[in-house]
Amino acid sequence: MNLSKNKSIIYSVFKENPNLELDINDILKFIDTAKLAISKRTVYRSIDKLIGMGKIYCSSVHDRKRKFKLSDMSYCEIICNECNDLKKIKIANNDKFKKYIIGNKSFDITGGYIKFYGTCSKCLNRI
Repeated sequence: MNLSKNKSIIYSVFKENPNLELDINDILKFIDTAKLAISKRTVYRSIDKLIGMGKIYCSSVHDRKRKFKLSDMSYCEIICNECNDLKKIKIANNDKFKKYIIGNKSFDITGGYIKFYGTCSKCLNRI
């Protein structure tokens, strides 16, 4: 998939900051720091296209602002419900996720992210 110049610039912000959740203003700050001129409207349109392509996803909504993150099929997040500790775990063979056969239909997965919630060992020991 070829990306336009603006989509490439925005996608590079996510690639350079793979662990960050970014809202539109965060993205604009990174773009401004790099001395590039992209309008807020263009950022919104590019974000929607990148989501549609499976390159990024909306990870959360805080204070009515959507936060976005890089789609990375080679890792998953494990989040503790008690202390909010977050660990990224490498998925050994993510090729198993690339293609599924559902019924008689084929489904090619182009992006996504996996989150697991539970209680970490430190918090379990406190209980």
